[in-house]
Amino acid sequence: MKKNKDRETQSAAETGRCAPVGMVKRFLELWTSGPAFKAEVLKDPQGTMHHYGLDVDPEDIRALWDWDYAAKAVAENLPVTPTVKQYREFINEKLRWRELVREECSPAEHRFKTWRDRQIKRNMLEIGVDQDSKMIHTPVAFELAYGCSMKCWFCALNAPPLQAVYEYTPENRNLFRAILAILKDVAGPSAKWGCSYWATEPLDNPNYEKFCMDFYDILGIYPQTTTADPMRDPARLRKILADSRARGCLVNRFSIMTLQILERVHREFTPDELQWVELILQNAEADPVKAVSGRFTERNRTNPKLAEREKAKVLAAIKEQNKNFKGDLSTINVNLPGTTSCMTGFRINMVKKTVELASPCNACEKWPNGYIVFESGTFNTAEDFKSLVDGMVERVMLTTVPADRRLRLGRVLKYSHVPNGFQVASISRGVQVANEASADMIRMIGDLIRDGQNTACEIALLCFYQLGVPTEVTMGAINHLFENGMLDEEPDNQHTEKAGQAGR
Repeated sequence: MKKNKDRETQSAAETGRCAPVGMVKRFLELWTSGPAFKAEVLKDPQGTMHHYGLDVDPEDIRALWDWDYAAKAVAENLPVTPTVKQYREFINEKLRWRELVREECSPAEHRFKTWRDRQIKRNMLEIGVDQDSKMIHTPVAFELAYGCSMKCWFCALNAPPLQAVYEYTPENRNLFRAILAILKDVAGPSAKWGCSYWATEPLDNPNYEKFCMDFYDILGIYPQTTTADPMRDPARLRKILADSRARGCLVNRFSIMTLQILERVHREFTPDELQWVELILQNAEADPVKAVSGRFTERNRTNPKLAEREKAKVLAAIKEQNKNFKGDLSTINVNLPGTTSCMTGFRINMVKKTVELASPCNACEKWPNGYIVFESGTFNTAEDFKSLVDGMVERVMLTTVPADRRLRLGRVLKYSHVPNGFQVASISRGVQVANEASADMIRMIGDLIRDGQNTACEIALLCFYQLGVPTEVTMGAINHLFENGMLDEEPDNQHTEKAGQAGR
């Protein structure tokens, strides 16, 4: 990365000031961008700060980048510098914002809410609580283009090349606004936390901002923007950032593809301008790891070193954070993220006029892009759209297990017996279902569901005739498993294709 020698700075520590949050954030962006900047800081801290124009003393914020020092500070109760305290409060504010959004993404409609809650529990069981906690599970995502111009080699959603954008004609505007109103009715206030890009580059649509203003007009907030092309038109992007901030959107995001783009972004935008913009470092050298999903998976088949490189980043972080670890790091099983999806709801492409009801999962052969599609369909008019969405709510968003549904465990779950019950587990997490007083019933229900040959009604009858358990008690136990995301709800391909005819 080319250094900026044009800025003369004096560190905050030297003047007794608290370094600005935006400046600390910029330092950490560079720190996590790859090994080159780290080496420069460790070799010549003050000189590196001067060359990059960073008004921050690395020693003042050592607790934010040096794992050994951070651990020592906790163990010895060392004082926290004002700059570190201020930055941590900034991060906590962002985390509080994320939790607020996640909570307010919960739909008002009972069936929608119940279904979303169940998918979140399934997702936590499949990918782990830590990764799921970073997802807001937005109830709606719009695409205002078909395809994406960026062609990122690692695209987890495997977006096709850009083919068309949704024009801002009077007819299209009216349809878009009508759909927003329908979603407001279906999802309630949670619809405002939707986004307007998904597997597209938002800046590909020259009228993106106009659609965002319609979104704000109907739903009350300017939708969050993530762009992978921040240097396409900086003036336009500045306006989007200002408009979104003025209309309730706290955080936006830039995906950074290369160190050269990071340098250009840092030259173009001041630390204050980017304070509330998350830079998602996607360059090969950066610390963050790629998700093994979509196009990354396809590329990795021909070049397995890609996944090995990402695993090496995880092992390096483990080594850095556990320098006293005496074992062989190469024996540690590294599970890379399997999805970047953060939507549990309706994905709407306005160009193709399609709707998918989807939720995150780890990418697999059946769901290669890291999300399950429970049902899909097409529409032409607002009336079509309403009929299609209402039908998906009715058919998919069940609140109890149908008595005639054949039950089986979730696709990724492994089943085993434990004292007084059973356990289901994924590569990320295990959950036990056990109770000494009901051990025989629990074990029988688990075994029958594991076999995958019986309906809920049949399981209840077997428990009644063999154990004397009232059918309503067995159905209650089955619904407990259902509510906690343990039972398979994935459609087969035939069901999904048939459902796709619903809006035509």
